[in-house]
Amino acid sequence: LDMEVDLCKFWLNKIGIVIFSLGIVSLLTYTFRFFNPPAKIIFGYAVCAGLFLLGLKIEKQESLRHYGRVLLGGAWALTYFTTYAMHHFEASRVITSQLLDLILLSAVAIGIVIHSLKYRSQTLTAITLFIGYISSTLGDINTFTLASSLVLALAALAVVYKMQWTS
Repeated sequence: LDMEVDLCKFWLNKIGIVIFSLGIVSLLTYTFRFFNPPAKIIFGYAVCAGLFLLGLKIEKQESLRHYGRVLLGGAWALTYFTTYAMHHFEASRVITSQLLDLILLSAVAIGIVIHSLKYRSQTLTAITLFIGYISSTLGDINTFTLASSLVLALAALAVVYKMQWTS
C-alpha cells in the first residue's frame, strides 16, 4: 500500500503534468488553426494562470501539497514555453525581436528562481526546468536555442547554489 501511495503521490502526478504541458504546447504550436497568434498566446497564459491558481489553492491542504507543487511547476514551465512561443513559432508569433524574447524569457527564469527559493522545493524546480528545456528544443535548433537553454541553466545553477542542493 505504501508503495502504491508513493507511486501516485510522487511519480504519476509528475508524469501527468509533463504530458499535460506537452499537450498545451501542441495546442499552441500546431493546432487551433482558427485562432490567430495573439489568441493562442492569450490562451497559453490563461492556462498558466489557471494552473497557478489551482496549484496555490491545492497546496494549502497538507494532504495535497505535493500535487499543488506539481501544478505550480507545470504553470511555470508553460509560462516559459508560452513566452518562448511568442517569437519562435510562426503559428503563435506576436513579437519579432529576439532580444525582447530573450529578455522576457530571462524574466520568466528569474520568476522561476524566486518561486523555487521561496518553496525550497527540488521537485518544483526540476519539473519547471525540465519542461522548460523540452520546450526550448521543440522549435528550430539554432544559436537562440543555446541562449535560451543558457538562461535556464543559469536559473538552475542559481537555485542549486543558493539551496546547497549539491549533495
